[in-house]
Amino acid sequence: MRRVIVVLQEDEDQCASGGAFSVDLTCNEFLESLTRNMRAVGMRASYTIEGPVRPLGRATESLLYRVSREALTNAAKHAPGAPVRLSLTFAPRTVSLTVHNGRPLQRPVCVGDSGGLGLRSMRDAVHAVGGRLKAGPSEDGGYRTAAVIELPVGSVTE
Repeated sequence: MRRVIVVLQEDEDQCASGGAFSVDLTCNEFLESLTRNMRAVGMRASYTIEGPVRPLGRATESLLYRVSREALTNAAKHAPGAPVRLSLTFAPRTVSLTVHNGRPLQRPVCVGDSGGLGLRSMRDAVHAVGGRLKAGPSEDGGYRTAAVIELPVGSVTE
């Protein structure tokens, strides 16, 4: 579990310092890489993409990086051993990121309330760009985080 959190933290540090994940990779490439990293340290992670991939702009891509890292960190802490599915969906006027983890299969690392600051901060950031974020328990006993962001007029496809 510590290795999973270290990988997530390394990605965050690289973004903060202008490293490869903040500049050189598209969101799609970042999520593919992040999913591979999570599998390499033992997380049962999968990634799917739907719709025609297109550039999102640096601000949108950075926001989706942040949402994915926060949701994966929460899954690693609160649902160890559970499968985690990431899905990036390009629709004509929006891009959506969903991270869903199943029911924990091992005892969670954090058994108490973590304060919810990461989730609150993530929600505020998505709302600040006019997007929507839903996060909460799923019907299968897991947890789902879903962000939907409106695309700028120039990047909308008909």
